[in-house]
Amino acid sequence: MTQGTTAASCVLALNSAAFGAGISYLGNPKNETTSVAVPFFIGESTMVAAGYGFQIATSAKTASTDVLAEKFYSLATQWKRETGRFSIIARRYDNPAYKAILDMRELAIPLILNELKRNPDRWFAALEKLTGENPAKDAVNFYEAVDRWVAWGIANEYIA
Repeated sequence: MTQGTTAASCVLALNSAAFGAGISYLGNPKNETTSVAVPFFIGESTMVAAGYGFQIATSAKTASTDVLAEKFYSLATQWKRETGRFSIIARRYDNPAYKAILDMRELAIPLILNELKRNPDRWFAALEKLTGENPAKDAVNFYEAVDRWVAWGIANEYIA
C-alpha cells in the first residue's frame, strides 16, 4: 500500500450473468447470487479490488461526500431542534449550527436542496447566500418558494 491509501473490504453480490452464461465462479455453476468479501484499497481516486483485476465503481470522493452529508444532517437536526419554536426567522438564522452549514459553502447546496425537497423548512436565505440567486423572490407562499428552489436545483443540476 502507498501512503494515503486505506485498506478495507466490501461484499460483492455476484451471479453468472456478470461473467457470461454457463461460466462457473467460486464453485457456483448455477445462476445463483453469491456474496464474496473482496479486499480493496482506497486510493486518491478509485477503489481497486486487490488481485482481482477490476475496479469497483466508486471513489474515495464518495466517502468524503458521505462524511459531509452526515455533518450536514447532524447540523440541520441541531438547527431545527434548537430553533424550530422561534417565530422570528432572524433568530433561526443566527444559530451556530445554521452558520456552520453556511461555512460548508457550495458543497452544502445540494444537501440543502434535497433536505428542502424532503422536509421543507426555511432554507431560502441560506440558498440565496450560497448561490447568489433567488428564484423564489416572487413566490406567493412558502410552498411555492419550496417548489421554485427545487426546480432551480434540478435545472442547475444540484439535485435530480
